[in-house]
Amino acid sequence: MAYQTIKNFILRRLGYPVVKVYLTEEQLDDCIWESMNRYFEFRGDDMLKESYISGIAGQGTYTLPATIDPHNIHQVIFKPTDPLMSLTGVMQDVYLLYYLQNAGGASNFIVDYWMALASYEEYQRVLGTQPHYTLINGNQIKLDPIPQTGFMIGIRYMDIYDEATIESNRWMRLYALAIAKQIEGEIRSKFSTFQAGSGEVSLNGDTLKQEGQTERDTLIEENMQKQWPLGMVMG
Repeated sequence: MAYQTIKNFILRRLGYPVVKVYLTEEQLDDCIWESMNRYFEFRGDDMLKESYISGIAGQGTYTLPATIDPHNIHQVIFKPTDPLMSLTGVMQDVYLLYYLQNAGGASNFIVDYWMALASYEEYQRVLGTQPHYTLINGNQIKLDPIPQTGFMIGIRYMDIYDEATIESNRWMRLYALAIAKQIEGEIRSKFSTFQAGSGEVSLNGDTLKQEGQTERDTLIEENMQKQWPLGMVMG
């Protein structure tokens, strides 16, 4: 792992080169790695991107854009048929009408309608008509069922941050520093004082540990506040 800019930032904030810093290169790597993992726990959706490919009726295999790593694909969305002009569309309409008429739909149409849509996904899986894809030849997707109408293929994929983007991320820098403070504080607290010339110098291990924990808590709260609010739940 590189990320030398973040490492230098941490060392300077801990007082280097005026003050000796006891962290090893491996420990700095651990701080940065944990910071990245923590960030993406909260902000992983920020990395999700979308791209589109023009589909052709009767063609089921498509080459992915060079910017998309096949291993980072989360979802491929496409419309196999025109729901108004196909047997699948007619079956869907019949299914919804039957469900609504036989599930007390007249009493609460909106609730029953959404229940019908949720059940329809299971209905598709049972019939084997649910759209899905397979990766082939390393850089192609094979759609099933093969679309019978013109359409756009939507691809959601994870756009992994490069090193420069991570190093410029304020939250990850500060969170890595907070972790480093706790580790460095633990090390310094083992010594408490050391001899320097004709006198003793006190170390601030316990203070560093407390600062690190406080800063971690503050940063986590900051990241949580940036999340989308929870949806409304009826029950």
